[in-house]
Amino acid sequence: MGHLPVELLGEAIRPASTLHTVSTLLVIADVPWVVNEVRAALAAEPWDIVVITDPRQVIPAVAQHGPRTIVVDMQVGSMGGMAVIREIRQSLDPRPRLVLLLDRSADLFIARRAGADDCVLKPLEARRLREAVGQADRGRVRRRRPSSSRSGPPGPPSDI
Repeated sequence: MGHLPVELLGEAIRPASTLHTVSTLLVIADVPWVVNEVRAALAAEPWDIVVITDPRQVIPAVAQHGPRTIVVDMQVGSMGGMAVIREIRQSLDPRPRLVLLLDRSADLFIARRAGADDCVLKPLEARRLREAVGQADRGRVRRRRPSSSRSGPPGPPSDI
């Protein structure tokens, strides 16, 4: 009913065919509801979404898939989102755009210290996540404070 057929490739779900140029988005998360929210928020966008549940596999996954953006859950596996962001920043040059999914707005401070390019507060606001990951396709980095539908519209740009 208007849906593209998909094929499962390990943890990756890839459209079998598409009319758009597709950019790869790597999602580092081990909780199904977080992955489902990311997929739902980006369903209308031309992203090839690859999910990695083991944060220790992020560097090999980047080498294999060449993502333009990486979305990292704050609470993932034994490393945690901050450690994943730091490892990517130290290991890759150039590196993909890094979007961190925060559990609470108080985590913004440590997200800045870790070097995330952008942050989105959970539960995810679809428009805000599309904006955060879409910056990679437009070739700009615009940093904004995390937002949530619970706290109103997104904050003004900030120095993350």
